[in-house]
Amino acid sequence: SSDLEEDAAAAATGTDTGDGEPTAGATTSEPEPEPEPEPEPEPEPEPEPEPEPTLTDEHKEMLEQARKLLQRKPSKVPDIANKVLEDVPGNPDALALLAMSLTYSGKYEDAMVAAKSCIEVDPAQADCWVVSGSVHDLKKDADSKAQSLEAWQKYLELAPSGEFAAAARRQVKKLGG
Repeated sequence: SSDLEEDAAAAATGTDTGDGEPTAGATTSEPEPEPEPEPEPEPEPEPEPEPEPTLTDEHKEMLEQARKLLQRKPSKVPDIANKVLEDVPGNPDALALLAMSLTYSGKYEDAMVAAKSCIEVDPAQADCWVVSGSVHDLKKDADSKAQSLEAWQKYLELAPSGEFAAAARRQVKKLGG
């Protein structure tokens, strides 16, 4: 077979004849371009936050009713406060009334839980500091004494002429503050 026939066969199949020359008709393969990366999908917009639940006139009336019951029938207040808290979680007025009513009812541990929640939600809610001070007064350890003093002082800072101001001043004096 002649070189010419080999070159023709090589050209038809695209193979090299071995003479170092590119074969006529052979295609040189260029590297394939890298595929473009898939575009990242647009992030979904964050959903609008739901508006904070607010007190309705009905809730305000319920809280007013609870305030009136606090001294006379404190055992009735938790149901009212909890109903408001179902609709408006973390409402500091409802938490304060709940904490105070539980204190009046002798449920001190529950009262302290409600008072701590109230203070976390709204540290400016003076009545929650009264409950904290009152419950800590019942404990006789040094840590509770310090926490009680802090709570009574905070109450006086927030409500210097409030309903419990005279009692708070007595407690601060008694506790050495």
